[in-house]
Amino acid sequence: GGTVGVELAGDLLEKYPNAKGRVTLICSSERLLMDQPPYYGERCQTVLEDMGCKFVFSDRVTSHSDSEIGPLTLDLKSGKSLSCHAYVAAYAKSPNTDFLTKKGADGASLPSSVVNTQGKVE
Repeated sequence: GGTVGVELAGDLLEKYPNAKGRVTLICSSERLLMDQPPYYGERCQTVLEDMGCKFVFSDRVTSHSDSEIGPLTLDLKSGKSLSCHAYVAAYAKSPNTDFLTKKGADGASLPSSVVNTQGKVE
């Protein structure tokens, strides 16, 4: 239910409208965007629901099957299981932004000031 999951769900449903009802956002918290004011999460949920997104709140994926053919099974902390055709783990304890300030193959990089002490982009 963080920014990456919300954005990814919206992007998928916008690009593939036939996926309506087939995209589920699993949130470990009780609402979307817990690090933002409640209205932001509420508004995103309303928009995503209108696009056909489903939600599971206050739960998390504890394990998943590895299958190259056929559906995957996601096991949730609550003891429930979900079947899906694709799974994107869009969670972390801190942002994955270290790559922003490392030199690329072309030798270029962004200044370290672009990322704050919590790893968030300024």
